[in-house]
Amino acid sequence: MDNPQDNIITLLGLEDLPLENRAQLVDELTEILEVRVLSAAYDTLSEDQAKHLDTLLNENNPELVTQFIQENVPTLSEIFATQVDNLKAELVQHKAEITERLTQEMQLDPITETPQSEDTISPSDTDENNSQESIQ
Repeated sequence: MDNPQDNIITLLGLEDLPLENRAQLVDELTEILEVRVLSAAYDTLSEDQAKHLDTLLNENNPELVTQFIQENVPTLSEIFATQVDNLKAELVQHKAEITERLTQEMQLDPITETPQSEDTISPSDTDENNSQESIQ
């Protein structure tokens, strides 16, 4: 079976993204998916069930929340599949913006294609410093 994380990375064409950035992206997408599934699950609950779920959420016990949803939302697997499909469609639609954002966050050095920290001297900085020294 395919790893869903790899599918998303491949879908966005981000196979060359460093593992740390992949993990961050997957974490962000997981959070989005959890919120969407929870929201859709709420729509299937009675008023009393929704209040009980609110109580569980306020207790900050993910295991109890998961158990409650699994027991009280018979269409959970369909909701999950629908939300995954919707998220994938949005990712494809906004692929260029996502790729650009990730590239900017990484601040890749255009020559070496490695992350460049603020205190890294680029070749152009060195050439500029050498030029100024020779003028003085």
